[in-house]
Amino acid sequence: MKTVKKMFSLSDTTVEKFNQLMEKKNVRTNSDLIEELVDKEFESINQEQELKEILVLLKKLSAAINSVELMAYENRDMINSLCHFYDVQKSEPAEINPHRIINQSKKLYNDKIHAQALQASTDNLMKK
Repeated sequence: MKTVKKMFSLSDTTVEKFNQLMEKKNVRTNSDLIEELVDKEFESINQEQELKEILVLLKKLSAAINSVELMAYENRDMINSLCHFYDVQKSEPAEINPHRIINQSKKLYNDKIHAQALQASTDNLMKK
């Protein structure tokens, strides 16, 4: 690597801080410290760019996962609606430990049926 000499103008406080950094990092020359600081900053910039790219990929993955969860919920809701329409009284579970989406759909369906039953009984009481 070709060495190039450059002149810098620094304030007294900056020179003092620079000297403290040299002692802290146990560096022998100004050039070594500047090189270390530049390398560290450059590495930091590269890491930030990589983190931004990872964040974009995670957002895309999250959107895909949400889409799949919604589709699974809609399918479960459709099956529940068909079972209700055909007045299915008993069915065999497909899984021993159903997925949380299926449990959520079941809970929402049961809540909806319960709310309809309450509404129907309230309406009957109001009519009397």
